[in-house]
Amino acid sequence: MDRSTDMAKLDLGHVVGRSTKHRINSTTTVTQWALYPLGGVRRPADGTYVTSVYCRRCGRAVRLSVDSETVVLKKRRTWGIWGWSLTCPALVMILIAFVVGFGTAAGGSLIGGGAFVLLTGLAFGAAASDTGARIAKGEPRASRKIHEIRRSLR
Repeated sequence: MDRSTDMAKLDLGHVVGRSTKHRINSTTTVTQWALYPLGGVRRPADGTYVTSVYCRRCGRAVRLSVDSETVVLKKRRTWGIWGWSLTCPALVMILIAFVVGFGTAAGGSLIGGGAFVLLTGLAFGAAASDTGARIAKGEPRASRKIHEIRRSLR
């Protein structure tokens, strides 16, 4: 995964279609995006600022919150610390459950511990995927539903 903080590698995505497939035990939703470069958006020297970009698909001005590179790196570091601080105790809990006895009540702890490790993986995923650019909080809900900042395919 690209962990770059380069704004040129980010696009404004506009939803152009969604399809859902229902199966016996699962549902899969596929979203199709039209991607447009963010143009002249640059990262601030420090902090976070709000700017607007024009969506070429719908013609709306979409407000973005853009973090400085130091803010992005700090957020990634914080999520990584949370990931490790949750993963290490979960691994110890799994090891204890395995040693105490598999197939007993402790076996349930093994399953719960595995689920906990899976959840901590989400923290690591958040650390890797934070781009430092997002649709601004004050943006109308209708606009937030159809726009997203996406990593460029270029």
